[in-house]
Amino acid sequence: MAAETIGIVAACGQFVEQSVKIIQLSKRVHDRFQDAPAEIDAWRQQIESLEKLVAAVEASPALQVEGLKPTIEQAKAVAGKLLGIFEGIDFEKDDGFGHKSWRVIGGFLKEDEINDLFKEIERLKALLGDQIAVININQGHDKFARVESLIQDLGRSFRPGTDEDQCLQDLFITDPLSDRDGIVTAKGRRTPGTCEWIPITEEYQTWSTTRSGLLWISGPPGKGKTFISIFLTQLLQSSKPDDTIIWFFCDNKVTTRNKAVNILRGLIIQLIQKHNQLISRITPTWKIQGTNLFRDNSFETLWRIFEDMLEALKDHEVCCVLDALDECDEASLSSLLFKIENLFEPDEKSTRPHRLKLVVTSREQPECLPATLSTFPYITLGLLEHDIQLYISDQISHLARVKGIEGLPLCQYIEYAFRKRAGGTFLWVSFMARDLEHKTVKEIEHALTQLPRDLPEVYERIISKINPESKTEVGNMLTWLLFASRPLTVVELCGAVQIKPTPYLTKEQVCLGYIQSCGHLLQVSTGRPPNGVDYRVNRLPPLIPVSTKMTELKSEESGACLYVSFVHQSAKDFLRHHSSGLAAMNGPVDSKKTHADITNRLVSLLTMDRPFSPLFDVAKDLPLLPYAVFNWNYHMREMGTDFVTVLDEHKDFFRRASEARDRWWAWYHFEYPGQDPPKDVPLLHMACITGLYHLLEYALLKRNTLLGLLRTREVNRVWGNDQETPLHLMVKQGQDKMVHLLLKYGADVSIKNVRGKTALDGAAFLGPYSVFLLLAASRTSREIIEADAKSSISQRHRATLLHTAARGGHQDICRELVEKWHYDIETKNEDGFTPLLVAVRCQHLTLASFLVKQLGAQTTPRIKILESVFYTRERSRINEALDSLSSNLGVDINATDEDGDSLFHRSYSPAFIMLEECIAAGLDLNKQNQQGETVLHCNFWLSATHERLRLVLKESHLDVNARDNQGCTPLHALVAVAGHPDRAPWSLGLSNLAVLLDFGADRSLTDAHGRTPSQLAVEYLKQGPDEIYIEEGIGSSDEIDEMPCTMSMIVEILSRYATALVDVRVPDHLGEEMGNGDQPAST
Repeated sequence: MAAETIGIVAACGQFVEQSVKIIQLSKRVHDRFQDAPAEIDAWRQQIESLEKLVAAVEASPALQVEGLKPTIEQAKAVAGKLLGIFEGIDFEKDDGFGHKSWRVIGGFLKEDEINDLFKEIERLKALLGDQIAVININQGHDKFARVESLIQDLGRSFRPGTDEDQCLQDLFITDPLSDRDGIVTAKGRRTPGTCEWIPITEEYQTWSTTRSGLLWISGPPGKGKTFISIFLTQLLQSSKPDDTIIWFFCDNKVTTRNKAVNILRGLIIQLIQKHNQLISRITPTWKIQGTNLFRDNSFETLWRIFEDMLEALKDHEVCCVLDALDECDEASLSSLLFKIENLFEPDEKSTRPHRLKLVVTSREQPECLPATLSTFPYITLGLLEHDIQLYISDQISHLARVKGIEGLPLCQYIEYAFRKRAGGTFLWVSFMARDLEHKTVKEIEHALTQLPRDLPEVYERIISKINPESKTEVGNMLTWLLFASRPLTVVELCGAVQIKPTPYLTKEQVCLGYIQSCGHLLQVSTGRPPNGVDYRVNRLPPLIPVSTKMTELKSEESGACLYVSFVHQSAKDFLRHHSSGLAAMNGPVDSKKTHADITNRLVSLLTMDRPFSPLFDVAKDLPLLPYAVFNWNYHMREMGTDFVTVLDEHKDFFRRASEARDRWWAWYHFEYPGQDPPKDVPLLHMACITGLYHLLEYALLKRNTLLGLLRTREVNRVWGNDQETPLHLMVKQGQDKMVHLLLKYGADVSIKNVRGKTALDGAAFLGPYSVFLLLAASRTSREIIEADAKSSISQRHRATLLHTAARGGHQDICRELVEKWHYDIETKNEDGFTPLLVAVRCQHLTLASFLVKQLGAQTTPRIKILESVFYTRERSRINEALDSLSSNLGVDINATDEDGDSLFHRSYSPAFIMLEECIAAGLDLNKQNQQGETVLHCNFWLSATHERLRLVLKESHLDVNARDNQGCTPLHALVAVAGHPDRAPWSLGLSNLAVLLDFGADRSLTDAHGRTPSQLAVEYLKQGPDEIYIEEGIGSSDEIDEMPCTMSMIVEILSRYATALVDVRVPDHLGEEMGNGDQPAST
């Protein structure tokens, strides 16, 4: 055994001995001294956790590496100081009162010192845990490699076809685990030793040991930020196996990974994957908004849901890594950064209601990133000499093996040349190593004298080497890739650039040749077809780079397509902004002009004069058509006010009535099979659907008197299956600017759609608050709101805007309606529900608390509020919802109505199917109402099966023979209700009789009038004819199915039924599940 190993083992053994003594002594302090510090248990847990890690090092030769020794030696030194303090405490029992007080013995004088030492123990524990995790990762012993994909995991957690399953399908945007694996596949694994300096920095260690916080890691292009992110996700998974680890890798080349809404969707679905109960945090809103919840304009709603989930996990540490945040769409990035900044509030760490620890990696551009994140702890990636040297050695070692030059002077020369030119950029090293791998040994020697200085020179050389004969086609191809809204397939590129086949090569093979000539600029990847049902619901898988050899690219396999994208963001920057980039091939780069050219080309495809056919069929001949259908508006939007040139070029598509536009609409809505999309698509409606502000403005401008009259009619025209105006559509989109424009040009807020809803109704329900305020400011809206507010104080029950806002969960809108427009907070809708009840039924519990505390909503009758919370039918959230009602509204599980009836005294309540959850929340089943009735007198659902009644009797002191104020038992009550068929509840059946009798109900007991249950039944029988007569006796509950509960049957059962006594303590041998139907169990 080496001396270093012996030293580590010895240090480990010494620390373990010290920690055992500290644990014993701290326990004695806790037991002996009543005023000992409250933190003593936490201290003991910290030293125990560190002791386990050190013991693992002592027991595992694989962990006994020199790098761990300093950490263990530090731990030993700290433990020595702690041991000295604890050993100085006199624990003798016979020394009088003084030694029973922590204060008297002077322990409190050392309390600050002990606290500081245990904080150091906590830091060393986190550091050692990270170091062990790194060793395991480098040795391939990590567990993260076996983590299941998101889809596989969620597929087993939620039953197919349920609301939860459908909600998750709509929520899904990308699989972060597959994204991470795809990056590793594309760029290779991390070189051991690199990135490992991050966990030992002061910034990271502080971040790791605090309750919540943000750490920003920034650096220029090619510095390995994404590898650092991958490393950190693996490190956290390995070092914090009991914590929640989530991540998201942004990529501006992939539409599912470049917007703030998509980041939230990716994080939320991971939280649900790891904590299934969190599904209840999103389903109530999803049930109301459907797929609209996941559109770009739903960022605010999704952020509220994300925050809600974090607060629900306040007892769980959540670690999150966001990579390449600079590649997020800048418009949505600003909103995300604003929310992140508020989430952490650096000056109020102690008040944060969550335990989120966030790491962000990015460049320092755009400006909003440093403006927001530089106020938090950050690490700047500089030259990274140590990591670069390791990476160079690793790459050259691989190259030497491939070329057979290991140990030769050439190998040393390559390493010298790389070190001299790398400039701290991993991407440069990767490119150069790949280039040399394709050269002969002699060519390598010559190439080393001409290595480019930096990344721009790498790209410049690629451009300069493109064959002049194909430079035009390659330039056009790069232009399309640079300005497209997503990566294009090889087939789409062929259509975009109009590549022609040669006598011996297909156009796709010609295109691949152009791609190969672009070297390190481009990469080819495989993925599913971009246009189809899968694409429309965002089922695009991660892009997995493959070989670009023509013989190895088989796009027909498994329906896969070949995607073309840029290797790195730096390549796009070079082409767009460098004089030797795209400008050297096609002249100066004018973004608006380029988007205009692309828009013209795409709209030309939409207006081709040909018979209508399904999109899939037409795409066989026009492969660029699907891209045109779904993306022409993106390019037109990017043109800004220059879009008029496209209108002039394609008057047929943008005229008042257009067959071409109808054809586009039919293709655009192909995901609804069996439905005929409405024709005569109005121009204003199209502008609203596609979010084209400038087109909407152009169509509304009053260019002459006749057009002005037409505009007034068109702006309020109803169209589509839902018969909606442009204003209805824009309210759904939630875009303030376009809503304002429509109102400016006369949009009528009062027009109702096919469901009788105005745009104002839609704004109250969907929000956001800013859109509602825009609509509410119009004269028509004021009249509607004033009339609606007056109706809220009348006795007539009807749904008001306040109910609608409560259903949507909008606190600001509710406040506006009550405080400014004087709505009655107690107004009731057709079902008799107040806004408070509506909010509770929709699980908007924060809003419910606001309505009570800020707007004065009454919390009576409490029983109705209590019942409302159970309409969620989501068991996982009930306990928390009940806690919220109790703490914020003063409504507990045992609330009663004016007759003293509790939740389970009622003949029906949505709470019934959650009996076990109610009992766990403290439901008192022993309560009697003012008539002295128990729940067994009133609620026949409880006695419909053996399992339910067993649970009720087991969890209460109830007696099946309990009597009410009239001396009636539950058997009497059952007979009395059956005697009034119009009042008999749905849960009443013959099974109730059998179950009660099996549990010991006494048939001989009499009520206040001296009647047994059987005699009472006979009295009812004498009052009128009974339709059913039982000729044969019933001997057991096996013979009782779903027979109606008629008096003749009741008499027969009470007379002849042979009971099978049931022991409350013994589980039902049938294993009946709670919540099943009301059929009786056999006995």
